[in-house]
Amino acid sequence: MKNKFTKGICVILVACLFLGAGIILKLYAEKAASGDMLTDEERAELEKEEEKEPPVKEITFVNAPEGYWNDALFIGDSRTEGIRMYSGIEGATYFSSVGLSVYGIEKETVYYEDLGEVTLEQLLTEKKFGKIYIMLGINELGSNQDTTVFKYGEILKSIRKLQPETTIFIQANIHVGAEKSNYDAIFKNSTINELNGRLATYANNIDTVYIDANPLFDDANGDLNAEYTGDNVHLYANHYVDWKNWLETKAVVKDAPEGEDETKTDDGAKKDENKDDK
Repeated sequence: MKNKFTKGICVILVACLFLGAGIILKLYAEKAASGDMLTDEERAELEKEEEKEPPVKEITFVNAPEGYWNDALFIGDSRTEGIRMYSGIEGATYFSSVGLSVYGIEKETVYYEDLGEVTLEQLLTEKKFGKIYIMLGINELGSNQDTTVFKYGEILKSIRKLQPETTIFIQANIHVGAEKSNYDAIFKNSTINELNGRLATYANNIDTVYIDANPLFDDANGDLNAEYTGDNVHLYANHYVDWKNWLETKAVVKDAPEGEDETKTDDGAKKDENKDDK
């Protein structure tokens, strides 16, 4: 009887956690929409960026060598928090929080033992990173997409200014489950796909690349597989290890010699010869 009671309490707590995460996503999406007007100059800059020719250079991915994560920085929202807590990646630095968005990232602070409470700009000024992974956009789906894409580009410019030698990985936003995508007014996979496609235009396959882990977690319809999620937004903890393993086949090492471990692709996302998609 006691075991059944304890199990029941755990189920309720997990359900409350998932419900709370959904509410937070909705609130941040609605809050982001309050500052979504571009000036004529900003709009012209955005249009110029998106009209440029796609990169012709082919990007070369390699399997991550030992110590690869020691100079890596992950920037993102609750999905990146999941990577931090559950993936098993060792040595990386994180600037992430639940609800982080392009609209509030400049004021966000994270505590580091050796630096104290710092903004992203302060962190990038104080520490040098060889690679920076950024995934933002899910909390911005309720906002004007033009403004979201423009502000995302401004973040990339700021990173590039402070870390000119780093490789930036633009991570596609992971899809939501069909139950959410089909019935939620904001969190739709069609919108996520549109946003991801526009963010991908910032990649040049030189110092900025685009990677898309969605094929790893999608079902046959292109929705987040129901077996991998409890709230239709976040992965179960054990699947973040799969994400890490996939990321380790998408490493970029400057001056890496060509060899058997290399995987070449011209879209930075779709082909993975070392691991079958789930």
